[in-house]
Amino acid sequence: MAFHKRTLGTGADSVRTVSSLTVQRGGSVTIPCHYDEEYEHHVKYWCKGSPWISCTIVVRTDSPQRKEGVSITDDPAQQVFTVTLSDLQVNDAGWKWCAVEKGGYGTPDDKASISLSVTAGTPDLSVEKNRVSGVEGGNVSILCHYGNSLRGTQKMWCSIGDGVSCVTAGSSGASQSRVRLNDDETQGLLTVTVRELERSDTGWYWCAAGGLQIPVHIYVSNHTNSVRTVSSLTVQAGGSVTIPCHYDERYEHHVKYWCKGYHWNYCTPIVRTDSPQRKGGVSITDDPAQQVFTVTLSDLQVNDSDTYWCAVELDGILEGGAKLNLTVTTGTPDLSVEKNRVSSFVGKSVSIRCRYGDSLQGKQRKWCRIGDQISCLEAGAVETSQNSIIQISDDNIGQFNVTVRELERSNTGWYWCAAGDLQIPVHIYVSNLRTDSPQRKGGVSITDDPAQHVFTVTLSDLRVNDSDWFWCSMEVDGILEGGAKLNLTVTTGTPDLSVEKNRVSSMEGRSVRVLCRYGNSLQRTQKKWCRIGDQISCLEAGAVETSQNSIIQISDDDIRQFNVTVRELEKSNTGWYCVRTVSSLTVQAGGSVTIPCHYDERYEHHVKYWCKGYHWNYCTPIVRTDSPQRKGGVSITDDPAQQVFTVTLSDLQVNDSDWFWCSMEVDGILEGGAKLNLTVTTGTPDLSVEKNRVSGVEGGNVTIHCLYGNSLQGTQKKWCRIGDQISCLEAGAVETSQNSIIQISDDDIGQFNVTVRELERSDTGWYWCAAGGLQIPVHIYVSEKTETTAGTTQPSVLSTVTQHTNSSTTAPGTDAEVGESDIHDILIPFLSETEDEVAYISVVTKKRSSQSKPPADSGDEVTYSSIVLQHRETGQRAPPSCVDAADAITYSSVAPQRKH
Repeated sequence: MAFHKRTLGTGADSVRTVSSLTVQRGGSVTIPCHYDEEYEHHVKYWCKGSPWISCTIVVRTDSPQRKEGVSITDDPAQQVFTVTLSDLQVNDAGWKWCAVEKGGYGTPDDKASISLSVTAGTPDLSVEKNRVSGVEGGNVSILCHYGNSLRGTQKMWCSIGDGVSCVTAGSSGASQSRVRLNDDETQGLLTVTVRELERSDTGWYWCAAGGLQIPVHIYVSNHTNSVRTVSSLTVQAGGSVTIPCHYDERYEHHVKYWCKGYHWNYCTPIVRTDSPQRKGGVSITDDPAQQVFTVTLSDLQVNDSDTYWCAVELDGILEGGAKLNLTVTTGTPDLSVEKNRVSSFVGKSVSIRCRYGDSLQGKQRKWCRIGDQISCLEAGAVETSQNSIIQISDDNIGQFNVTVRELERSNTGWYWCAAGDLQIPVHIYVSNLRTDSPQRKGGVSITDDPAQHVFTVTLSDLRVNDSDWFWCSMEVDGILEGGAKLNLTVTTGTPDLSVEKNRVSSMEGRSVRVLCRYGNSLQRTQKKWCRIGDQISCLEAGAVETSQNSIIQISDDDIRQFNVTVRELEKSNTGWYCVRTVSSLTVQAGGSVTIPCHYDERYEHHVKYWCKGYHWNYCTPIVRTDSPQRKGGVSITDDPAQQVFTVTLSDLQVNDSDWFWCSMEVDGILEGGAKLNLTVTTGTPDLSVEKNRVSGVEGGNVTIHCLYGNSLQGTQKKWCRIGDQISCLEAGAVETSQNSIIQISDDDIGQFNVTVRELERSDTGWYWCAAGGLQIPVHIYVSEKTETTAGTTQPSVLSTVTQHTNSSTTAPGTDAEVGESDIHDILIPFLSETEDEVAYISVVTKKRSSQSKPPADSGDEVTYSSIVLQHRETGQRAPPSCVDAADAITYSSVAPQRKH
């Protein structure tokens, strides 16, 4: 670049940096401090306060390199150390110093001063991006914004290197060199374009206007490095891997590919980002904001071993690419990680365990970050020792551990463990807002209300670029766990759905009205009003229960607004209203389970999947309905007539415990889904029922015997029905007393009985017994009356979802308790994520002797296990749509017990 020398930065020539800088409150900035070659091995430090002789050292390069939102990093190869200041507040303003320790008694250190201002408003000088990248021979542009106070002042673009050199806007040099400056005072914008980039252009620069400067870093890669990824990777057969492919900023809006073949010119594109993004077991996802696209390879087999390319399309031609050698082995990979995705909070730590085989002992171990460039730290180096921000410890027999301390949001991204020539990718996610630290940051605040089991997050002054995915989440044992995912869109137009007020209030006995407004795209769609509590219950516009005489009335004008009126208010009506679902299942080791997944009518002809993995975006499809529908011990079957597909898992083992998804394919993309936490374990249930299926006849009665252990004595007992919503009755309440249709009697020593009298056909359905935090499902079937030749009434054939039963008759005039002598399946209901409807989980049990009603002293009988209601306090993962809106349900194992 053609620059002229200019005295603009501060310090003697030996240390150079910006002289005056303004940052917005809550923001961050990285300040480069250049030094002479003679100081490469000297200690550098950051000092605050004036005058220099009394300044306070904050961080230095030979001790913990992070303190109170300030971090320091030295790059001797570039002869620059950088200081990053995070979450700046007004009281952080003042004089700061880049300094180098010269050593020797009485020898003054070299330094350069900086005047830092922190403003609550818009800074007088700022840049759109303070890090840009380009490729050799290409161009980059930097947009420097300035305020009214700087109009008419001289604008410059300066390079910090051996000295400070600047190009001035309006000068002949600014139009004839590779650096061009265009100053638009009407817009308050200085555009700097650097053309015909060279590798040597990599480095720190600044925009200058008046007496202010703002640092910018340019990174120039060669053509082969414009896309970056791991180079050699080994995966176990049957496993999966997600491969990050980073690219330069100029490729943000280009098509990306995953290509197979040794020679670049002849490789075969498999998936691309502008067409169906999944093909077989390969999927591709682009994240332009992070300048990375990821490729997920599922169910890898030995014959998938090959050479692959992360590639970008330029002008319709497959160009640029990073080469990857993938090996799939039936044995243990030479290099692997315990978890390839880890998460934590700002200020906390994460640890990654990298395992290696005998062939890699004695090889150099590294921890590398993929970004604008690839930067690595080596095990055993000074910068990864005990007091460093990043620590690497190697046991030299098969594992090295990487610990990243004092995390910042900027640590979010892709990394890899490396040993020898192999690498394995790892993603770190850092969250920055939590309830046990300052609960406001920028325009975001968080408040927890344990009494209501809800925490709220308020987002203020939203902008279009705030649109993104967000998670409500909890910390469990110091690790970021669970979460409800939310897609936030900020629009400059009118939202498709909004309310006039998102908080309304009134008094007991009065009414409130909520005005819900919708756009043209939502006309003729179903309108609902839903409440979040221990469960989610919804009412639909046009239904009988929301008509004119109802407590809750919904009126829809079918044009742009529907109104919800809640009449005769009670204190208990206070709360939040929205929609979600949750399910968690525990099965006995060696057993099997059939999981039915209900879906909307609109998905009847779509492909359905069974997918494994905690994060939806990265789950691995196992079986699908449009390909071989059995794989190992997993099979899938679709029944469009019933709008349900079922997944059967056989011979389950403890290591099968994981998160799973029922999901559908929409337009070639894996969409929608109900999340299920499957745990395979052993144990005795604290809550069970004598029979999990009972049947009766119209007008008759049924009784359900719910058995509980000592730990549940003294707890509240309930009987609940699952339908469009969940409704419960409590033992001891007036509505369950002796003369009620539903009666609950509790002996307080191990059993409570539920009797449903004067049965109607509409009573057919799923229920559960509940005690304390546990639940156990029960199915009631009510048949219509049929006259026999003897004039007695018998129930019709017992109807089940999966029928492996021998139904028996019931003596006339008695409570029906029909035994099922060869039960192979228990159907367990759970709510689907996409709609408030009931899905059923079928748990395979042991076979017992065939008899309609065994005597009381019969041998071992099958009893049906409990559903553990996981409380919010335990930190269990919350439902995907409204975290902490309800308790998660765990269905525990089926085990034989001897009756006494």
